[in-house]
Amino acid sequence: MVPLNKRGRPPSGKGTQVQVRLQPDLLAALDRFIAETKPETSRPEALRIAFKDWAIANGYHLPDA
Repeated sequence: MVPLNKRGRPPSGKGTQVQVRLQPDLLAALDRFIAETKPETSRPEALRIAFKDWAIANGYHLPDA
């Protein structure tokens, strides 16, 4: 049985999983980012959003069309 309150995007089976440990100060910053933007967003999704925005702003990634 699948839990009804799963957060974040459903598994796609695509992409490479990257695990990272955050120190308390960066974790607090991430939680503030979530609270101020989309409180229903999971931490992994918030990291994807923040990293994608950074990559686009710094020319490492082209914005989606």
